[in-house]
Amino acid sequence: MMRFTHVLYGAAFFAAMFAAYSEAGNEIQSQIVKDSSVAEKAKATLEAGEDAEEQGLAYNAAGAEAEVSGKAGEFNVEGDSAAEIQGASTELPAEPSETAETELQTESQNEAQAAELEAEIESGEAEELAETEADEAGEDDEFSEPDDSREEEIAEIDVQATEEFLDFSDWALPILDASVVTSPYGLRRYRMHKGIDIRMKRGDPVVSVAAGTIVRSGYERRGYGHYVYVDHGNGVQTRYAHLSKRYAKVGEEVQKGEAIGLAGNTGRSTGPHLHFEIRYGETLIDPNDVFNFEEHYVRHASNQVSVQMAQATYDEIQKELSKHRYYKVRRGDTLSGIAKKFGTSVEKLCRLNKISRNSIIRPGQILQCS
Repeated sequence: MMRFTHVLYGAAFFAAMFAAYSEAGNEIQSQIVKDSSVAEKAKATLEAGEDAEEQGLAYNAAGAEAEVSGKAGEFNVEGDSAAEIQGASTELPAEPSETAETELQTESQNEAQAAELEAEIESGEAEELAETEADEAGEDDEFSEPDDSREEEIAEIDVQATEEFLDFSDWALPILDASVVTSPYGLRRYRMHKGIDIRMKRGDPVVSVAAGTIVRSGYERRGYGHYVYVDHGNGVQTRYAHLSKRYAKVGEEVQKGEAIGLAGNTGRSTGPHLHFEIRYGETLIDPNDVFNFEEHYVRHASNQVSVQMAQATYDEIQKELSKHRYYKVRRGDTLSGIAKKFGTSVEKLCRLNKISRNSIIRPGQILQCS
């Protein structure tokens, strides 16, 4: 009876021990299943080529396997349960294989190449877009930018539209024969010479250059002497001075080439000559732009004489004259007194006027003072 009782106690003890071991085995198996899920996730992550952080999950799974294996060894479970534990343990890799690492590196390289290719594509698209925009801008410039040559043409047209020209091509010379111009149009010492002086012999005929009307005829003792003014219409007028005799009277009509007087040396003159002027309103025209007196012909360009150019020439001469100061000598004036008045020296007055300290100055004489 006691032997049977001992057997029962022994069976109960072994049953309790077995139950304890079985419960521990179930707990371990549950842990193994859980860790197996983690391992499978790590393996999938490696195959998908994800980053190195997820690679650590595989190492964690390997650690879990080692821990489970340790527990299995510690309990030294026999039979089917131990085999199941060992079998489940072998399903987990101890560490990432070389193949997995190679696949990871390949995936990383492929991702890098894909990113590089995408960047190149985007860069190419950006360059192409920039070129397209530049081409479009260039096309716009072709239509929006002003053409310099066109602007010059327009400016030239505007100038031609506003510029005024005079036609003297059908005129005749005021003298019958070729002669020399002794004093040209323009700046002459201290004053403006408003016409030209043509060498003549006393009594040589002076003729009207074109048909017109005598508007003035008179005499100036200190100026033109005997003179005649002819109005040719359209604001054009000619003047003839220092004549010895006048034929025409005010209001009379004269024809082209008709004699209006004789050359002489009257008025303020140093010898026989003809002073001849051409005027358009208040604008002075250089007679040398119309006639060649030395060869006795009308110039070809006389059919298009610019009024604006004539005025510009006159303005330049006046500008030059404004740089100098002149003085008309009065009775009782002396060189020293004039020099003091203009803040200069007698020596400079003599040099400017090509005289000496002993030269006699007379009333009415013009002296350049600066």
